[in-house]
Amino acid sequence: GASWSVVDDACPHRLAPLSTGKVCADGTLMCRFHGWRFDGSGACVDVPQATNPAAAARLCTAEKTAVSTYPVCIAAGLVFVWAEHGDGARERSACTPLPIDESDAAGVDWLLQVEPVSYESMLENAFDPTHAPYLHADSFGASPAVAMREMRMAAPVETGGFEMRHSGYTRANDGMNATRTF
Repeated sequence: GASWSVVDDACPHRLAPLSTGKVCADGTLMCRFHGWRFDGSGACVDVPQATNPAAAARLCTAEKTAVSTYPVCIAAGLVFVWAEHGDGARERSACTPLPIDESDAAGVDWLLQVEPVSYESMLENAFDPTHAPYLHADSFGASPAVAMREMRMAAPVETGGFEMRHSGYTRANDGMNATRTF
């Protein structure tokens, strides 16, 4: 079956972004710059410029030609990535519960949208639901804005995240009491 791998976005050869490469029919990731290929474990499996099989083997087994990989877990139709690689990362990720349970996601349709902004801007955006009637007017925010009566932290910020509670911000969700988990 198919599996997911997450790697650093830099080919160890010339640091070209691997995200501009392609996944080959055999499942390897090929760098767009010089065609070096990597398997799901991050090991280099092909260097097209190698002059002979012995040189290719030497290059492909060198530690410096591997790309760093990150532990991955699939749950509720989502790919969760542990944002640490190296010694002990897989063990630490396996000991950490996922933030979602399969039963929580029954019937949920997920949407992935990549925006040209930083994660800091996206987090700030999530703290400001009053933008929805304007920025999302053609989708879920299609309702006139109302003043939010409540917005507060539900508990202190901890290592595992935090919760924020707020009231509605459009006529359509005015009576809502929402909890956002970060």
